[in-house]
Amino acid sequence: RLPGQLKKWLTYTKLKDEVEEMIEVLPLVDGLAKDSIRDRHWEEVIELSKHDIPFNQDNFVLKQLLDAKLINIKEDCEDIADNADKQLKLENQLRNEISAYYDNRSLTIVPLNGVPSTIGGDIVDIQTDIEDHINQLNQMSVMRYVGPFKNEVLERMGLLADVSDIIEKWLKVQSNWYNLVNVFIGGDIAKAMPPVA
Repeated sequence: RLPGQLKKWLTYTKLKDEVEEMIEVLPLVDGLAKDSIRDRHWEEVIELSKHDIPFNQDNFVLKQLLDAKLINIKEDCEDIADNADKQLKLENQLRNEISAYYDNRSLTIVPLNGVPSTIGGDIVDIQTDIEDHINQLNQMSVMRYVGPFKNEVLERMGLLADVSDIIEKWLKVQSNWYNLVNVFIGGDIAKAMPPVA
């Protein structure tokens, strides 16, 4: 502990203020150093601090960040870092879970009477997964953090909705075709029909 007289010195009070400010600023710097921080987040910090921060240059140093007086926009920096984490989670779910799922997924087209015309395999599982992903994308589209990915989410949701509709129509046509194929291929009804049909 320092004697009471020393605490009145200008040097002591100035150093104390600088240390207290650093105690508040360093967590902000740590938040901006996360892997989730993208260029768009730095641009927000630059806009809010009204200070040019050369974040994408090789010679970027801590002093340049400290000169931006992040303490003046402390809450904004905390929000930016928090939003970046949530956006990264959303981006990973969108690209690494939902979009990547369909990179290796395929429909099995099964021939019937030598004509490749029916969907086989695990079509029910695929339909369930499409419906689940549409619901997840719908939830994402209304999240506060979706901003940078809004168009991608809406585009993917529309694409999956189209695929779902096509599969449903295909299965309906396939069901009707199964019911009618025997009429046209063999049996008494087929023999009684004129050759034009």
